[in-house]
Amino acid sequence: MSKSSNPGEKLVMSMLQCMDRYSVEQAISSTPLRPKNPLNITFSEISSLNQRQHDRLSMGAQVNLNKGEIYIIGDCKDISASGMFLACYPDENIFVNDTVHLIIKLETGEQVFRAKARVARQERNGYALKFITAS
Repeated sequence: MSKSSNPGEKLVMSMLQCMDRYSVEQAISSTPLRPKNPLNITFSEISSLNQRQHDRLSMGAQVNLNKGEIYIIGDCKDISASGMFLACYPDENIFVNDTVHLIIKLETGEQVFRAKARVARQERNGYALKFITAS
């Protein structure tokens, strides 16, 4: 994958392409307007629907976070071109600005995606992560 200003954009679009029609509709159901054909939606259409700088989609995916010897399993609460929120039990040895590696597995279990991210924020119920690279 080539490096871009939004490394997660291709990741999110690839994830949407692997989902069935119902799951895609659920992921974008929080948008004020529904696209005509959710399986052929473009990232710019998602942007125009959500009216956010970095649009978020609800997406059911299990995420494995790794930093050295630390492994955390959590759930993707939402995802955007710039990052995601990982719902999990935070580890006391992962800090803001740490670089972590992610393995993202859709609920269908058929496709696995990998990303490197920076911890942007830690909350008591998980981490806000900013994508550095994604494939």
